[in-house]
Amino acid sequence: SVTRRVGLAQLPFACIFCRFIQDIWSRFCSRFQVASAERMYLGLVIFMCLFQLKVLSGIWLAGVSANYVIKVERSNYVEAHQSPAGPVGVSKNKSKIMKKLADSTRYQQGAK
Repeated sequence: SVTRRVGLAQLPFACIFCRFIQDIWSRFCSRFQVASAERMYLGLVIFMCLFQLKVLSGIWLAGVSANYVIKVERSNYVEAHQSPAGPVGVSKNKSKIMKKLADSTRYQQGAK
């Protein structure tokens, strides 16, 4: 349990992953006859492409989750304000006052 908290359980997997990446990289460069000077540029281009993919997928996921939260909040608001008893937790008298206030503010905004 302590090794998982510290992160030592993932170290063997990370070592194996790094070893595989080294092996794949050397085989790729030898097969396509990539010069040693060009290996650094190729590695940099691959890194930048993967980094951009990570950033773009993060932006996309944030947008999807924001749309979901907006949809849920909007449905909760509509349910709360369209119930027969008025808004939840508000007396009928106060609910009528709030509706009049909302109507008057809409009227004032439309007049501007």
